[in-house]
Amino acid sequence: MPFTEEALGVCCFEETRVMTKSAGKPLFHVQAIDSVETVARMMRDLQTDILPVTRDGCLVGVVTAWDIVTRMVAAGEDTWLARAADYMTREVDVCQADMNMSDAARLFREKNRRLLPVVDEDGRLVGVLTPETLERFIPAPPVSTYTKQHHPVAA
Repeated sequence: MPFTEEALGVCCFEETRVMTKSAGKPLFHVQAIDSVETVARMMRDLQTDILPVTRDGCLVGVVTAWDIVTRMVAAGEDTWLARAADYMTREVDVCQADMNMSDAARLFREKNRRLLPVVDEDGRLVGVLTPETLERFIPAPPVSTYTKQHHPVAA
């Protein structure tokens, strides 16, 4: 996914911090006042089904394709007049920017999320954590020393 992903520390998973400021890469999100049509086009172009929603840089929710389909399209609402804020999910689990990756992974498992917005101490959106991001920092399992041995089976 094309989200900003800059993590601090590489010595070990437990000490690796979640996210910091943008490293020159775009952090994709929509504004609360954006039309749902704009949101849907952005989802299509980015090939994602979830986007953070901000107002004045602060996270105010997330909007998903499911939100758009079930809350707006199925109700016959006009996609041009509808705004992201009208159909977004307001109760959002987030990661704090200074949270370590181990705690973030635990939060992902407990909440069963596809995306966790990352906010700073002022609630400003500073990044997005995805399962793909976590995979980059989860230590690989040790290589097995097991070797297959042939043992004849008695008939």
